[in-house]
Amino acid sequence: MTLLISLFGVGAAMLSAPVIASTNPVPNCIAKVPDQITLVETGSASLDWRCDGSVPKLGPGRIAVRLVPTDDTAAYLETRTGYLHSLSVIAFRGARALAGVTYPASTLKSGTAEVSFAARLPDTNQRADSYIAVFEGAEFPTTIGHAQLVSKPVSERLDAEWQRVTLAMFVGFLLLPVILNLGFFRALRAEFLLWHALLAFSMAAHLMTSGLIAVYWPIDIIAMTDLAISTFGLVVIAAIMFATRLVETDRQSHRLRRLLEYSVISIILITVLRMARIDAFEPYSAKVYFASFLPVLILMVWFVIDAARRGSRAVWFQIIAWVPFLVLALLRIGSMLGTDAGYLEAPWLFRVGTVTEVIFTALGVVDRVMALKRERDIAQAQAYNLIQISEQDSLTGLPNRRMLESRFDDLREQGFDTFALLDLDKFKDINDLFGHQVGDQALIACASAIRGGSDRDTIAVRLGGEEFVVLARGKRSVERVEALRQAIPLRIAGAVKGLDRPVTASMGVVELPRASRGLMTFEDLYSRADQLLYEAKSSGRNRMYFERLSVFEKAPKIRSGMRDKEQAA
Repeated sequence: MTLLISLFGVGAAMLSAPVIASTNPVPNCIAKVPDQITLVETGSASLDWRCDGSVPKLGPGRIAVRLVPTDDTAAYLETRTGYLHSLSVIAFRGARALAGVTYPASTLKSGTAEVSFAARLPDTNQRADSYIAVFEGAEFPTTIGHAQLVSKPVSERLDAEWQRVTLAMFVGFLLLPVILNLGFFRALRAEFLLWHALLAFSMAAHLMTSGLIAVYWPIDIIAMTDLAISTFGLVVIAAIMFATRLVETDRQSHRLRRLLEYSVISIILITVLRMARIDAFEPYSAKVYFASFLPVLILMVWFVIDAARRGSRAVWFQIIAWVPFLVLALLRIGSMLGTDAGYLEAPWLFRVGTVTEVIFTALGVVDRVMALKRERDIAQAQAYNLIQISEQDSLTGLPNRRMLESRFDDLREQGFDTFALLDLDKFKDINDLFGHQVGDQALIACASAIRGGSDRDTIAVRLGGEEFVVLARGKRSVERVEALRQAIPLRIAGAVKGLDRPVTASMGVVELPRASRGLMTFEDLYSRADQLLYEAKSSGRNRMYFERLSVFEKAPKIRSGMRDKEQAA
């Protein structure tokens, strides 16, 4: 729905492009004003007037614009916003000055529609047949070339409200990706999402310098120009950083990426110098400012073409999204460097580019997000499989010693206070007489017997060889693990064919008091259960030895030799 509204806004913005109700259809004449000529003398002085639309060299000096009204409705001088020190407007009848007024730049408020401002004409007792506007320190040719007499500022005309509404639609449309990208970033932590959020936000801020921001925050033309220049620089920086992060790393030239990242520093310097308004640079600052973006534009085009050649999928969304902006950039830079009349604004092309950029870049972001999600899901699945492999016994499917040791403290906190160490009796004879394949089948059957099925209060672990651990919690935990031990011979007999003897198991069980949590390690309990298991083996096998421990300060010593255990087995 928002997309349809925005597309409608594009058409509406084109159809409702303002027609300036100018009261001076006669072409303006423009001339440089020497320092020795006063404002009153500009009407009679012999100045080098240009009436062909060209603008003299700008800079710290003064430039006069002669405007001729055709009726009595003229009340304001209106022109494009830009840097200047002051504006003086003098009303003339013939060569005689009737009245004049001077506006310092800080008193000229930016209009709320278009990139314009209006200054009220001086009050006169007689009808003026011409006005001369003297701009001091003007740096933008459009500020000079677009000067005109109007009956009402564009901000007060009937179509101004519709312009503000359509502009607000574009701004709202640009702010949607900000919210979406921040939401995606919380899940994926992909850097390009933050840069795209900044790109959309800076484009919205730059679009608001077309007058919308002055509705909520009345500011003078210098502050508005500073805001327009700084937000435009931010748009370019965010676009560079976004593109270099969006395009797949293995599908881009790292040399071009570094060059683009270094160009960000130059854009910051250019923007700061442009806003500093150094007098020595003023005659050239506007042209140099526009020309400085040409190498960046060439680098950007080179980067996307190279990425497309390398097989990038993401870059194609950027190519489509940036076509209107590329055309606009070439038109503006070319018109600024090729003429003295200033750059071609083409606001409708900027708005079309805004919608195109949001739509296709959003599609590119979603496509990239889905690709990253697939990669992440695959990586997580592989990591999970690796964890499963590293923590699961491959023969029996039970958890292994690695898992038990790494999670032992957590299991104790969950209430698993019964620790049973189980070992199959005379298992070496099974392997020797019937082969390891039969022995493996017996181990699998044993694991099946002690697994506990749906009992969530019992966990079986294979430590290695024929040795297992059973952890239990809850009521009658010792009786439950003993029942599992006693089920082993029957389960093995039913699952393993060809055995001519029962396979029994011995077990040492330690029941721990709750107060012992955090005081005894896995090795402590294993050592004590191992001693009980040894006693069960020595007492004739196929039995359980059990002990309920009290809290003790010193851990039992680990039995040094394994030979006795092997003999007992």
